[in-house]
Amino acid sequence: MSRNCSDELRELLRSGWRLVAFETFEEERALQVLERVAKSGSWKLVPWSVARGLGESGQGSGSLDQGLAAMGAFAEPALFVLLDAHRHLGDPMAVRRLRDLLPALSERRQAVVLVAPVIDLPMELVREAGRVELPLPNARDLTKLFRRLLERSSEEASDPEQLDDAVRGALGLTSGEAVRV
Repeated sequence: MSRNCSDELRELLRSGWRLVAFETFEEERALQVLERVAKSGSWKLVPWSVARGLGESGQGSGSLDQGLAAMGAFAEPALFVLLDAHRHLGDPMAVRRLRDLLPALSERRQAVVLVAPVIDLPMELVREAGRVELPLPNARDLTKLFRRLLERSSEEASDPEQLDDAVRGALGLTSGEAVRV
């Protein structure tokens, strides 16, 4: 699933990018990709959202600026995944804090990954960020997804031709849309 996207993210991080804009409508799938990338680089994956705050601690909820301040106190190698940041990039205090945080991230083997459908970075951050887009699932991804769903259900094994038809019909959809359809 999205091997090229994982490789692209891994290479950006290895080459020193400490801010990555990861565009996708599939937050859950993006987190799965980022989990694989974090494991391969011996980073801890630490998600942040405005409502839940930072990782398990919950610190830094309420605003992007507070979330970044909480990240500033985090010492171990980590990939910080900001799930709501695209809506808060107009806050000049948060943008300044993020810019100030970037050199420290490098020293601590950390990076910030913004995950959102569309990320319009402020001018101050445009040249500081790498960009990656998570492609929609391909036929192989959808086949694996549908087979997993069939294994979990109490339904009898599906006809391979039906499975192929379902995969063809779901091409161009997100994973969530494909499951619902």
